[in-house]
Amino acid sequence: MVRLDRPVLVVAILQDISSVLRSWSRSPVFVATSVVTLGIGIGSATAAVSIADSVLVRPLPGVQKPKDLVALRVGDRSGRSGRPMPLEAFSALQGTDTGLEAIAAATLSKVGLSASSGGKPEIVAAMAVSDQYFSVLGTKPAAGLLFDPGFSQGALPSGSVVLSHRLWRTRFRGDRSVLGRSISLNRRSFTIIGVAEEGFNGHLPLYRISLWIRLDEQGPTASSGSKEPEVLAIGRLSHGASLETVRAAAGRTVATLRQTNPVDWASEVLIVEPQERSFEEFRGPVSIYLGFLLALSAAILLVSCSNTAGFLLSRTLGRAGEMAIRMAVGGSRRRVFFHILIESILLFFLSWLCGTCLAVLGTQALGKVEFPVGIPLIGNFTPDLRVLALSLMVTLFSGLIVGLGPGFLLIRGGDNPFLKHRRLQRGMGTTVRKLLVATQVAGAVVLLTGSGSLATALERASSIDLGFVPTGVQVATIDLGIQEYGGEEGKVFFDRLLDLSRRHPEVASAALADFLPLVSPPERAESFASTQRSGGVQAGILGVSPGFFETLGIRILEGREFTSGDGPNSAPVAIVNQTVASILWPRGGVIGQSLRQGDSVFEVIGVAQNGKYISLGESPLAAVYLPRAQYFNPTASLILRATDDCGLSQREVGEFVRVLDADIPLTINAHYAQLIGAHLLPRRFAAAFAGGLGFIGLFLASVGLVGGLSISVAQRWKEYAIRGALGAPPAKVRASIIKSGLIPVVVGLGLGIPLAVVACSLIRSFLYGADPIDPSLLGMIAGLFLTIGAVVSNIPARRAILMDPVQVLKEN
Repeated sequence: MVRLDRPVLVVAILQDISSVLRSWSRSPVFVATSVVTLGIGIGSATAAVSIADSVLVRPLPGVQKPKDLVALRVGDRSGRSGRPMPLEAFSALQGTDTGLEAIAAATLSKVGLSASSGGKPEIVAAMAVSDQYFSVLGTKPAAGLLFDPGFSQGALPSGSVVLSHRLWRTRFRGDRSVLGRSISLNRRSFTIIGVAEEGFNGHLPLYRISLWIRLDEQGPTASSGSKEPEVLAIGRLSHGASLETVRAAAGRTVATLRQTNPVDWASEVLIVEPQERSFEEFRGPVSIYLGFLLALSAAILLVSCSNTAGFLLSRTLGRAGEMAIRMAVGGSRRRVFFHILIESILLFFLSWLCGTCLAVLGTQALGKVEFPVGIPLIGNFTPDLRVLALSLMVTLFSGLIVGLGPGFLLIRGGDNPFLKHRRLQRGMGTTVRKLLVATQVAGAVVLLTGSGSLATALERASSIDLGFVPTGVQVATIDLGIQEYGGEEGKVFFDRLLDLSRRHPEVASAALADFLPLVSPPERAESFASTQRSGGVQAGILGVSPGFFETLGIRILEGREFTSGDGPNSAPVAIVNQTVASILWPRGGVIGQSLRQGDSVFEVIGVAQNGKYISLGESPLAAVYLPRAQYFNPTASLILRATDDCGLSQREVGEFVRVLDADIPLTINAHYAQLIGAHLLPRRFAAAFAGGLGFIGLFLASVGLVGGLSISVAQRWKEYAIRGALGAPPAKVRASIIKSGLIPVVVGLGLGIPLAVVACSLIRSFLYGADPIDPSLLGMIAGLFLTIGAVVSNIPARRAILMDPVQVLKEN
């Protein structure tokens, strides 16, 4: 065997590439169609993988050696129900040999950045951290200093704050002179000492942290509750230490805590696990959702590859005579085979470039989507080098696999090369084309069924009775707790805000509430019981002001609404929903009954209709409404119903608050319908993504069917000419061609429908209780493809019937 040395091999590759490019210049339609169709499949798959990677896999930016990080949480003896640990447990761990280089604590909170700090007032996500936090994560400052346990007492000014690189760039325009400047957080002064490195967001995945303050200072907190603070504890393993070492130390710490506090620690343990596994409860549902998107992307990529394989096969069969001449004049079969592979790989590489551009543009656009609710999530879904490298390897491997089929068709056997291309028109070539068309149909069926099921679910969601009317309602959420308003001061603020809103000429009604149905669920649930009978019910507590039911359009079925007379000096009263009423008083007579919760007793003055509180697909939940005037909650949502369905503008609602206090930011300021739309955003995105890919798959499958049938009929011109010359009826010829065209469609439906049923069963949780297997939808899709197959098959059939048999036989 003669082997080519490396320089000769390189020259041969370059010659083949040059030859491929010259042949492409004579077939621009083939190249453009192949690159665009395959690029769409590669781009969608790359985008889906990049989104999944950024959420579940991508290392946290700015964190060194993340595999050495461990998270410590409190849980039950089974090791489940992990939650942040009390500060006393963290302090006890600090004083023991745990096998950790250092251990740090953090608490997540919201802070109000005042207008005096530059820019408009806004709520940002903050983290109060211990001095060891940055050193445990191994991050470095982009400017100034970070908190460090090595600093001596008083080395940092009291009330120090570290800015995120993003906040520094957007609010302070990357100005280094901000170091040492004071900013106002929750009406308190803090000094900027440094800026974190670009991209660093702490140790919580997906959360966008804007600034860090010191945990041991009396700075902003998440709430003003009386419970002992709980912290997220994170540590870095010492050299040679293992998780078992840390778990043993945690066990000794728990034993000590049980001696000093046996009641609280009787059944509690400390859970020690790798940091990357500490958010499994978050990863589970997200993984299902992203897995669905990945499956859709894989289906469109399969359709695109099948389409491209069909194009290449048709092109190769069309050039069989050219390849036969090459072998006749001395070209080796290996060289011809290598030429076909080069063309396939080069085509896939160009398609990868096209797909990468589409993926980058799409993910960047997705990352810029602004949520109507104040959710500080990181939106960097752009593919990184790892994702692009994986995409390139899969693309080139796919190009290699796709090129093998046409290559083997050309070089198999030992026949005379001038006769070989005649027999390529039969046998394996035809079978492969039909299999490719069937594969495209199967993939398109899965895509269309998934998108159709999601669209049906969204239509079902739009018809669900919410129990309230969000149209024409504007809401704004204010948190006076982070602004450190006192109880009496806060009550006065909310009373003035409500009075100011009601006097606006465009406001039909206004109210305050501790919650927003389908946006911010009830903060707590308690056990309620009737004083007249045994048994009870766990119900969410919903604090509202007078006018709440009128403003949201919630019907009072019995009794009355709250009024201004239900104040702090009046008897405690409550309104229950239908679920509570049916459980506690199934025989009726609810009004005037006594409702007990702990040591408190409320008189029931009304029964409200049921509604949706947490999700659209929930079963009826129990809820008890209490008047806000009889207690104080520093967080409230202002609910305004406009005199028309257009609602008020965000600027108008913001003015109501700024008149009273210009430094109070709004956590939420949006139309209620928009907020509910945000609740449906993941499903809408999945439906739009699946629908777009479904129609792309339908288009690609149709193109593949047209191309395959046209070539098959063209290769059998002589047969049809002979049949026509012998007097075969045109209808019989037409039926034969249509039947030949429908065979791969039927095979594709046979493969695609079972796969679609399995795929829809996996997304049952997205369908709001609807049956994922909709026979009518499957029937419509099957009918659509059979119709397309019949119409497409009729095009070459008509040409075959209208041809002149004598002329065809002369040409052959």
